[in-house]
Amino acid sequence: LAHNDHKAEAHCYAQNPEHPDNDKGYRKILQEDVKLFRDINRLSDYDAARQIQADGVEVLVDLMGYTHGARDGVLAHRPAPIQVAFKGYMSTTGSSSVTHLISDAPSVPPEVTPFYSEKQVYLKPCFVAHTHPISHVEGRMLTGEPPTKEDRNISGVPEKGFVYACFNSLYKVSPSVFDAWMEILRAVPTSVLWMLEEPKEATDNLCRQAERRDVNCSRLIFTPKVDLWKHIMAKSSADLFLDTPLYNAHSTAADALWATV
Repeated sequence: LAHNDHKAEAHCYAQNPEHPDNDKGYRKILQEDVKLFRDINRLSDYDAARQIQADGVEVLVDLMGYTHGARDGVLAHRPAPIQVAFKGYMSTTGSSSVTHLISDAPSVPPEVTPFYSEKQVYLKPCFVAHTHPISHVEGRMLTGEPPTKEDRNISGVPEKGFVYACFNSLYKVSPSVFDAWMEILRAVPTSVLWMLEEPKEATDNLCRQAERRDVNCSRLIFTPKVDLWKHIMAKSSADLFLDTPLYNAHSTAADALWATV
């Protein structure tokens, strides 16, 4: 957490319980790197807001937006005079509780800012940079070389043929996008579409919809969630990453870049 200790104090508020398998040591790093670290997981929104206000926070940065585990109720109590959204949710909250959004021009083009309730704070060239656990000891570095037959066998996709992949959550797939994807599969007979099995209930629906569009369900490959570094390694077996334009990829797109797709 980069900051100037002479000009600002950094406080961190953990709103999710400690999870040794998922935290990967980052929680401990934050605890050691900031002036104050508080776990507010068990506090109500009101009590958490009172604590943040009592700590004298002047700029409160929310990393969640409307995602799983979010505590937007804390923001609604306005514990800080300036409340900023950053990184985790790049759409508007539509809320007067969030005053600013840290973004960039590609993510939030100037022409769409009137539709945002937040004032944009543009960073150049982009609003966020990514490191990745693929560089950790449990994984090997990716080379950018084409996937081998062995790589594809491990990933569960065909050895031959073109592999289109979209690992966004399936609720982001609109009928018009799926229509376009099925048209592509019909035009490229040896190709397959590789997707995340999330939520699992959607896979049967997509298979039925593919059959209605004259695409055999066997050409839809679904993969369950696995450890993140294994997911990155598997994703490198894809040839082309497909995004969902109405609700774009976020971390998933960064994963695809790290996987050299």
